[in-house]
Amino acid sequence: MKNHITTQMSVYQEKISFPIKKIVGSACLMIFLCPFWLIAGELSISSPKTNVISVVKKSQKNHAKQITSVQKTSDGFEVLTDGLGDYGGLKDVCWTKKAFLTNQDKKIVVKESEIIVKDKKGGILVEYHNSYDYEKQNLAYEKIEIVRNRSTKKNIKLKGPTCDDVTMMQFLQSYLQRDNGRLLDYFYLVSIDGDMYKVDIETLEQESLLVGTSEIDTIKYRLIGDVGVFTPIAKRIFPSTYVWYEKDYPYRWIQYEGMDTGKNSKNIVVRIETLFP
Repeated sequence: MKNHITTQMSVYQEKISFPIKKIVGSACLMIFLCPFWLIAGELSISSPKTNVISVVKKSQKNHAKQITSVQKTSDGFEVLTDGLGDYGGLKDVCWTKKAFLTNQDKKIVVKESEIIVKDKKGGILVEYHNSYDYEKQNLAYEKIEIVRNRSTKKNIKLKGPTCDDVTMMQFLQSYLQRDNGRLLDYFYLVSIDGDMYKVDIETLEQESLLVGTSEIDTIKYRLIGDVGVFTPIAKRIFPSTYVWYEKDYPYRWIQYEGMDTGKNSKNIVVRIETLFP
């Protein structure tokens, strides 16, 4: 769910000096739709399944449909998403996202996550795998491109609360909405290409959003790529990323606006179509 770079970005970047371009340019990568390190969070499973649709923001054309479920397992949780549409720069594909989470030292942490993208005939096009070692503070990333017969591997140092394309919405749900306010000011996001970015969280206004035939009271948040002293510049130049979460318990994620999967991906709006009680 989701993230975006538009051709306007290149125009903006040409107007700023090279050192700033190099740093600020990374800001466009870091917010996209989701390895999960919940320091004091509690993952709600009161809404185990949701129907999700996404549209291209500018044209309002259909982008993808997904069904996401959160299932309790013997030692934690499993997040599972099945999708159909456009994803990661590929058109008319289907995909499965899966993440396994467990309880560790009174924290909910991800053990592993994966994304499998297939063509309509069921042939695998690309795979993404993340495996987390919290003792070594390391994330083992692998991207397998079947058509190109190529594999990319990275070891990424875990620096703090971290999430990826598979887990971002559940991760933020556990932190943002609480009676005593949000429990997190920033987090680290790992892209489907294995790049890690620091993301700041800004609380905005309350909004009522229509889900099916019901209005849901939500709180809107802005996600801002943290590039140090250049963050204010990036905030003005690049399109913003927003998430909306239910105002009251169980604090469910309702809507996302931002890049699909990161670099060169479309600016999309992802919203809940159906909430299952």
